Amino acid sequence: MARYINCFFSEKGYMNGLEEIANTCKELQELRVFPSDPFAPGPNVSLTEQGLVAVSMGSIKLQSVLYFCRQRTNDALVTIARNPPNRSDFELRRLSLSGLLTDRVFEYIGVHAKKLEMLSLAFAGDSDLGLHYVLSGCESLRKLEIRDCPFGDEALLANAAKLETIIASCYTMRSLWISNWSISFEACKLLAQKLPGLNVEVIDERGHPDHETVKRLLRNFIYTGAIKVGKETKFDTKEVWTAIGKSTA
Repeated sequence: MARYINCFFSEKGYMNGLEEIANTCKELQELRVFPSDPFAPGPNVSLTEQGLVAVSMGSIKLQSVLYFCRQRTNDALVTIARNPPNRSDFELRRLSLSGLLTDRVFEYIGVHAKKLEMLSLAFAGDSDLGLHYVLSGCESLRKLEIRDCPFGDEALLANAAKLETIIASCYTMRSLWISNWSISFEACKLLAQKLPGLNVEVIDERGHPDHETVKRLLRNFIYTGAIKVGKETKFDTKEVWTAIGKSTA
C-alpha cells in the first residue's frame, strides 16, 4: 500500500484520480499534488480544493500535504484542518489572489491542528488575528513561512514569546521566514529587545531603512544564531543588510 505519492494532474480528470486515492490509499502519509502546467492561462482551472478535501477525509493517516491549486475556500480549509488529526506538516501554497481565505480558517487551524509542525502562508488572512490564532493554537509549530499576508507589528510583537518557543524547540530550524509583511523597522528592533537570544536581520532591497515605518519590507529573516554575511551569502549589490539589537550592541 502506497504511503508516499507525488501526483502530476492534467486539467481533465484529476478529481477522479484523487477520489480513487482517497478510497484506496488508507495508509497514505504524504501527498504532493502539482498541476501539469501550473502557469497555464485562464481563470477557470479544474485543480481546486475538492480533491484535497476528499483525500483528507479518506486517508486518515495523512501527515504531510503539499498541494498546488488556484482556488481554495474557507469551508474547504476548515474541513481539511479537522481531518485527519495526525497531520504534522500542512503547507498552504498557491493561494488565490482574490483573498478567499479569511481569519476564520486560521482559527480552525489553531484549534484542530495541534500537531502541525510546518505552515507556509501566502496571500491569506484578513488581519493580525489570523496569525494570532496560528501561533497561540498550533502547539507543535516548528517552522513558519509567511508571504504577502496582511499581518503587522501587533501580531509579531504580541506573539514574540511563542516565536522564541518555536525556534528554541527545534535544533534544525533555521528561521522564521517573512516576505512582503507590513511590519515597521521599530517593531523589528522591539522584537530584538524582547528576544535577546536572537539575531535579527532586516534586508530592504530598496535602500537603507530609517527609523520611520518601513512599508512592505521585501524580506525579513529572524535567525537563531550568528549569521555570516558576505562571501558565504550571495545577494544583489543593491540589497542592504542592517543588523538590529544584540548584533549592534
